[in-house]
Order: sequence, then structure tokens, then C-alpha cells
Amino acid sequence: MSNRTSNDLTGDGGVLLSLEQTLLPGSPTVVEGQSVTLRYEGMFPSTQITFDSGIMSFVVGRGEVIEGVDQAVRHLSPGMKATVAIRHDYGYGEAGLPGKIPPHAALLFNLEVVSCSSESPASGDSLPALPPSNPLASSPASEEGLVETLVVGGASLKMDRLGPIVLNTDGSTSRISNWHEMTSEEQENTMRLIARRNKKRIEAAACE
Repeated sequence: MSNRTSNDLTGDGGVLLSLEQTLLPGSPTVVEGQSVTLRYEGMFPSTQITFDSGIMSFVVGRGEVIEGVDQAVRHLSPGMKATVAIRHDYGYGEAGLPGKIPPHAALLFNLEVVSCSSESPASGDSLPALPPSNPLASSPASEEGLVETLVVGGASLKMDRLGPIVLNTDGSTSRISNWHEMTSEEQENTMRLIARRNKKRIEAAACE
């Protein structure tokens, strides 16, 4: 990796991207809202043991994958390969992913951008960050009953009987479709991820 350039994408060392080749000036990179298909291999950096690999498709910026991967692809163009080191708070958080990712786990991914487009992916695998969510057709307060605001990890999170309310990057809201099928540990981990992402999206919107 001596010929690679390393980039601190988040400014706090949480997501470190190493490129196999330098991005040429003027080369188009993946942008938010695009559908991207990645070839990936996920490893634990301490052991170099692979915990998952394959091809996945997702829409950038919708919280469909862990935040570290979502951040990394925005600095890549189709055909590029890179390695990204992801701290636990940009991965699966304090709780991890039960049965697969231990708590507080740092992760290392080898990524290759296969393709990207402005169309949403049809179907296929994704690297789980949050379970799949469904758009809300109307205000949660009007149809889903009382909305309660909780403080999770220092960030506020709105909840009602259907579960946590996800704030999308376009300002709309959505729901976790399988919330009531999750274990208590999975729900706690998901709440932390949603609260953190909602906070960042509110802050980003305020700066626009």
C-alpha cells in the first residue's frame, strides 16, 4: 500500500480511505442519490479475517449501508479500488451486529466500484446498517398516535408505536419496516444509529 494516498474523510480519524490509484482531475465521483454497485470484502483489521464479501447495490445517502462505506464511495469513481478503515462509530456502533460483528468493532473493507447510475437499485444484497425503511405517507403524529422524543447517545430521536422515525436526506421521513421483529439489542443499536444520523442531517440542512 506504499503507493496509495490516505484520506481522513471525517476529520476525526473515523473513516480512513486509501486509494489504489489517484483520482484523475475531472473524473466523476459517486454522488448522493445515485445507485452504486460495489464489490466488497469486509475484514476485522486485527485478525484480517473476512466476515463478509460479495456484491451489493444501494443508494448513496439514504442510510442503506454503514456510514463509513457510504462516506467512502463518494470519493470513488467507477472502476476504482480502495481500502477503507472504519471506526466502530461509523460502522455497527457500540452493540455491533449480533452474531456477526462484535461490539465496538473496527472494520476494514476492500471496495471496488462496479457501476453507478441515477436509478435506484432493483434488488439485491446490501451491507446492513439500518434495516429497510418505508416512506411515510403522512405525518406520524396524525395517524400513528402520540410521538415521543427520546434522547439517545446525546441526540434526540422521535418515536411512536411503530418505532423510530428516520429523517431522510431530502427532508422526508421513513420507517423501519421490521422494527417489531428485531431483538431488544438490535433495536437499541438501530436507535443509536438513527439518532446520530438524524442529528447530522438536521445540522447539514441548517447549513444550506
